[in-house]
Amino acid sequence: MRPVNDLDTACQQLEELIRLGREEEAVHFGEAAIDAALRAAHPAHARLMSDLAALLARRREIEPALRLAQQAEAAAALAGDTLTQGLARCVMSHVLRYLGLHSEASDEARASLELGDRLGSELLRARALFALSLHPTDADEFVQAEHLLARSLAAARAAHSGVDAFWAVNNTIHVLGVQAAHQHAAGDASAVAATVTRMKPLLDQAFALAAADGSPLHEAYTVSNLADVHIVQGDEAAARQAIQRYASISRAHGYTRLLAYAALDEARLARAAGRHADVLAVLGTAEHADAVRPHRDQRSASERALYEACKALGDPAGALAHFEAHTAIERQLLEQRAQLSTSVLLARLDLAQAQAATGRARIEADQQRRALASLTEERQRLDEQAHQDPLTGIGNRRAADKALTQALQAGATPCVALLDIDHFKQVNDAHGHGIGDRVLKALGGLVQGQLRGSDQVFRVGGEEFVVVMGAIPIEGARAVCDRLREAVAAHPWTAVAPGLAVTVSVGVAIARLGEEQSALVARADAALYAAKHNGRNRVVCDESEPQVR
Repeated sequence: MRPVNDLDTACQQLEELIRLGREEEAVHFGEAAIDAALRAAHPAHARLMSDLAALLARRREIEPALRLAQQAEAAAALAGDTLTQGLARCVMSHVLRYLGLHSEASDEARASLELGDRLGSELLRARALFALSLHPTDADEFVQAEHLLARSLAAARAAHSGVDAFWAVNNTIHVLGVQAAHQHAAGDASAVAATVTRMKPLLDQAFALAAADGSPLHEAYTVSNLADVHIVQGDEAAARQAIQRYASISRAHGYTRLLAYAALDEARLARAAGRHADVLAVLGTAEHADAVRPHRDQRSASERALYEACKALGDPAGALAHFEAHTAIERQLLEQRAQLSTSVLLARLDLAQAQAATGRARIEADQQRRALASLTEERQRLDEQAHQDPLTGIGNRRAADKALTQALQAGATPCVALLDIDHFKQVNDAHGHGIGDRVLKALGGLVQGQLRGSDQVFRVGGEEFVVVMGAIPIEGARAVCDRLREAVAAHPWTAVAPGLAVTVSVGVAIARLGEEQSALVARADAALYAAKHNGRNRVVCDESEPQVR
């Protein structure tokens, strides 16, 4: 690790390590430099905190990034260092947007942009504009993001910051890549070609900026974007060559996040070509396991890809194991975001309380009540999000687990029915993912309409649903599920899309006294597999005898 010899140059040393992609060394150096600056009461500590927080946010180490950004902003405000205060607020904007607090994130970025305008700081303007551009979700936001990034690039060039210029260009390529992927999914080949044409000069700029900075990290990111272009174009050979190139750079320099992305890109290629066994091979290596271990978001994506591969290969046990691992990681991520979101809102409430003590007690007390109401509402919203599928509006896997656990703990013998849309991939391939989403929404409503008042339906996967019923004989459960299956088959799907037909296969199991939830679900899953294997569009009930111990 580089020693902290000179606090006056510590910020430049930290920025150099970050630019070169030596992230682990940068983290250790930054922590040591902050400690040394605090002990010496050196004014560099706020800027060091801000720069290290920015690195941690990019690495998705959200909790320490949030803590350091808050400390950096407070320290800079106390020292009257308005530039560093603005830079810290840019980092806060990144963190808040990751936590789903988009309005608060935009407020932080706009405040930083206004401060940059007042100070005449092109660097602060570049970073604030970049923060405002993050995470577009629809066509209008994509256009706005591209415009903001163009302004961020101009400001970065005016500030002579090659690093900020690179990230502005890199994220413009990423925004266009996401647009191209949406256009490809919609089957609009001419739009894809036009978008890719716009990406190519940006790739040239990114390569030039990476070379000028001498940053292998920036080179690896640019090559990863090039791989995305080839994947969208369907050029497997060129995509694989680009993937291998940025994987080699990442392996040489210890860029574990990019190395994990390379394996996931290889898996995307294999899945697109129907080589599901190759997906297992690519994502099952020890190197990939080591690469994704520090990064929960990539572990989640990896488990999801492994689940889909096992499912396509007819391995229900493997599919179930990977799906459960995927949902466990997603649950952890959701819980982390909920906890951190609440801590942010509580911190803002604490600030309001502190301000009330300065003499504006009545006004600030009213703000406190509003903040508390907002906090309560936010907690309720986060709880609803944690248990609700955003597409269909019905309960999600977490809600299903909770309902089934409660039923089993009460000593009941509930019935579980697993539903899977037959050939759903063909629906998406033939009609597009937009129609696929409409099918999923309609199916959720259809299932609810066929159930008894006490029964509940949940969406637990892409095209997978779970019905939890109270105590019911096996023949009664079969009748309910047959009625449901027939209603799905008879639904006028052609009103959704011409030529569209949808059927479901159903696996049913009734809990045995004292049975574990996992065993009950496994029996229902085996029955679903039998329904699929025996021709689909049918209900199969597990009627096996309990094993005698």
